[in-house]
Amino acid sequence: MGRVQLPFLKNPPMLLQQLLSDQESRKSRNFQHNIRAYNMMFAFSSLGAKIDTSVLKGKGQAIYKTHGQSCHLIRSPLRMPGKPPKFAQLYIYDTKNEIQNKIGALRKNVLDSHMVSKLKEMLDEHNTENLNLQLIANKKRMEEPIICPQFSEVVVVIVGDASQPINRDIILKEQNGRLQRINELHPSYLGLQYPLMFPYGEDEHSNDIKHRDTGDSHQRKRNRLIIKEFLCFRLHCGKHIILSLSFVGSQRYIDKLYFDGMAICNTVGFPDLFLTFTRNPNWSKIQRSIAALTLNAHDRPYIVTRVFKLKLQQLMPDLKEKQNLGNVLAYIYTIEFQKRGLSHAHILLFLDPASKYLSPTDIDRIISAEIPDSIEQQQLYDSISRCYNVNKHIMHGPCGHANRKSPCMKDEKCSRCFPKKWQPETVVDQEGYPVYRRRNDANNIFQEGKDLTYLQFISKFTYIAKYRCWRPCKGGNTIGRLNWVPPSTGELCYLRMMLVVVKGLTTYEQIRTVNGQLYSSFREAYEQRDIFNLIINNVNRQAGGMFFLYGYGGTGKTFMWKTLAYALCLIGDIVLTVASSGIALLLLPNGRTAYLKFVIPMPTLENSTCNIHQGTEQAELLKATKLVICDEAPMAHNVPFGGKVIVLGGYFRQILPFIPRGSRSNIVHAAINASYLWDYCTVLKLTKNMCLQSNLTITNAQEIKWFLQWLIDVGDGKLGKGDDGLYDKEIPSELLITNFSDPIEAIVNEEFLKFRAILASTNEVVDQINYYILNIILGEEKEYFSCDSIDMTDAAASESYEAITLEFPHSLKTSDIPNHKIRLKTDTLIMFIHNLDQAEGLCNGTRLIVYRMANHVIEVQIISGKNIGSLVYIPRMSLSPSQPPWPFKMIRRQFPFIVSYAMTINKSQGQSLQSVGLYLPKPVLSHGQLYMAFLRVQSKSGLKILIHDKEGKPLNMTTNVVFKEVLQNL
Repeated sequence: MGRVQLPFLKNPPMLLQQLLSDQESRKSRNFQHNIRAYNMMFAFSSLGAKIDTSVLKGKGQAIYKTHGQSCHLIRSPLRMPGKPPKFAQLYIYDTKNEIQNKIGALRKNVLDSHMVSKLKEMLDEHNTENLNLQLIANKKRMEEPIICPQFSEVVVVIVGDASQPINRDIILKEQNGRLQRINELHPSYLGLQYPLMFPYGEDEHSNDIKHRDTGDSHQRKRNRLIIKEFLCFRLHCGKHIILSLSFVGSQRYIDKLYFDGMAICNTVGFPDLFLTFTRNPNWSKIQRSIAALTLNAHDRPYIVTRVFKLKLQQLMPDLKEKQNLGNVLAYIYTIEFQKRGLSHAHILLFLDPASKYLSPTDIDRIISAEIPDSIEQQQLYDSISRCYNVNKHIMHGPCGHANRKSPCMKDEKCSRCFPKKWQPETVVDQEGYPVYRRRNDANNIFQEGKDLTYLQFISKFTYIAKYRCWRPCKGGNTIGRLNWVPPSTGELCYLRMMLVVVKGLTTYEQIRTVNGQLYSSFREAYEQRDIFNLIINNVNRQAGGMFFLYGYGGTGKTFMWKTLAYALCLIGDIVLTVASSGIALLLLPNGRTAYLKFVIPMPTLENSTCNIHQGTEQAELLKATKLVICDEAPMAHNVPFGGKVIVLGGYFRQILPFIPRGSRSNIVHAAINASYLWDYCTVLKLTKNMCLQSNLTITNAQEIKWFLQWLIDVGDGKLGKGDDGLYDKEIPSELLITNFSDPIEAIVNEEFLKFRAILASTNEVVDQINYYILNIILGEEKEYFSCDSIDMTDAAASESYEAITLEFPHSLKTSDIPNHKIRLKTDTLIMFIHNLDQAEGLCNGTRLIVYRMANHVIEVQIISGKNIGSLVYIPRMSLSPSQPPWPFKMIRRQFPFIVSYAMTINKSQGQSLQSVGLYLPKPVLSHGQLYMAFLRVQSKSGLKILIHDKEGKPLNMTTNVVFKEVLQNL
């Protein structure tokens, strides 16, 4: 027994007992559902705090934020002019209409007036009036008669103005005649705030209540009951104890499960499948249990939870023993009970390598982001409809322009990126996340609409604005017409002419497609001499300007950069040559990275500015500069440049800017031609491939011409079948490697190792090839391990630091930093991944060969760029990813290079190789990757391609990703 002992509360009145226990009566259910509103109707006091309602946005539960100290307030008994009575004012204002006034004080009239009357009678009966009022002031003769009020009761007599800052003086007369003065903190005020919890109006806490005698000989400084102890006893808060590891749900129990999960990740690898299993209130077992009680599922949470537990226990054996989703090596799951949503389980599955879902075809076998067809897939559609209301539970929204107050809306955009873009086929993005298939099936209800022209369609269908859909005309004859467009409008006139002829239109591309050929209305070309003269004239006239030199690989962009730079430097002008990638700057005279030269912050945001101060040497250099040349501009984000003559260069058929977990629209809008400055940019085009032309002879003229046109068609997405950026590309047989038993052994041939490279689409495949090659190369092997730490200056890292095990950072991999373990042998081919010294040729993308190895330094020889043959020493460096994919910033101290017998297609951008072996066990992931891989070679004979399916069978078809909207405004 504890030190606090209080008498038990009285049983509530009969009416209150019936309302709380009866589950069948309509009035009882109304009372239970709105019990808080009923209590506040009879309360004398209200919550007092500084309220911030700025967080109340969108639909959903009403929320607000409080500041400062919370308290209970009792308003003045007088009603403020122009405002309705509230709380205690309702007891003394117009007592004849007291019931209507109480109900009218609520915003929503959902309460039963008869129930309010019964509750009032109950409180009046059990809070009997036992007051004697005595006027202490001197009696005076009244000169005028007093007008009596028209009400049946007079409850309060107020002297003076209610706005005066005076304290309430409350005096109670005891049975023995003595007077007692109380203040606002008197325990009787609990009954004022919660009249339905204390229907008898009894006193509760008192400063005179002493602790219970527990027989403890220890003398305590305080032996009286405080308000905190009183509330703990009434609310049964208990005492604070440290829960042991075996107690389910305790902090130590949760920590143990977390570290167990991290141990599984370190051993098995990262999870392959993330499943969410949600309880469904429409399950038959739940509905049968509550049907007899006429209740909802949320009224019996224990029934719902038990059924959910049974269903989860049935699901796990299906995943583990029956292997419905593949051979499961390990699993982790957690169950969440949320107030705002349904209880659910998050399940992580670690699959055997043979069971992994690597290709889009594998993903489509288990995941569908489309609603089944109600006719062709009737059984599946009915199965979903039995458990869910399709439009209510499965569909997201409406949000966006249709509903700007939706809870998912942030900064005028849906935080869940809805509506999703139509996706004809499932693809895996650069980060390895799938973009599920969402085919544009349009409206398949009225099939006859597919055989109508635009003019015929509006004659037979009418638009229902209320439902935002087209429906057939029900009666009468409707005559439709297209607005007249004069021939002088050009493209608009031609558009109207096509709308009259073409049937079943769904896209603008269909209008411009005739006999399977997509036509374009714009075409421009400039040759090198015209481009050179145009830029030089602008520099000489100091006219400024912004130009974009557009040309695919081999058309002479690098030659143009050198010609412009040397021509202006000969006459004493200053030219700055920069590039967005490390390997590209090696091809420019005195090239530097744009981030270093212009002090561009990392990461670059929309409001970022270059940190160049006025009066510094760098600022004076920029003032004196006559021309700025920037190569590989399509890889740069749409951040603006400043003054002078700016010449950008690149090719939009190559890889676009990298957006972590970005959608197609995010990537397209991040390209430099989506910048507002693009409207002021003059596009200059190079069309003749100078690299191929240098090898041109009479015997191979036709072959070179075919290869050139084939590269252009690959970049434009013209070859192959498909739509919306995804095209199935057939590879010519002379470029394929088809005779093999082991695909990696076939692509790894000694003739491809020296001054050549093997390209792949993902880091995972690249690591497999490099590991295989290191194993077959003779020589002594040495392993180098990194030292990993967490940057504690990062606020996010400091919060999650204690939950990170020491070995967990070693398993993290990203393209910005080397792996935790590097295996090297003498003469191993490696690639530098950090911009260390551009003058010495040590920048991101430089290829080197290991010459000698020591414990803390490695001697290497440069084999690419302008410093070929130079020997340099590479130490360990502390590296950190610029945009880490984790909720903390990690610092890894390791040698800044990776083994590079094979490299990703992205890493190869800017390099020209004699021979390339392209290995594609998985399709390319993003725009321009396939084209850029083909473009690394200088001739058709230097390209070999190996494609196979999941079972290792050779293929001659792969996916080509082309975002044609990027090419529209060139």
